[in-house]
Amino acid sequence: MLVEDRRQTIAVVISAEMYERWQEMEDAFWLMKTQQAADSGFVGTDQALELLKQVSPEKGISWEEIR
Repeated sequence: MLVEDRRQTIAVVISAEMYERWQEMEDAFWLMKTQQAADSGFVGTDQALELLKQVSPEKGISWEEIR
């Protein structure tokens, strides 16, 4: 069911069962995205700082602002 105000949809009412299903699908989606991120690897602190040192001048940010 759509709830409208001045012909604009402002809310959607769904059954508790449909809401539960939607929540399960959303949880599965974020679990998949988390797994993809973990599989692609993480950047360590030293590597992240080195990347910031390289990119900061291009963006007009001084190294002191980052530290």
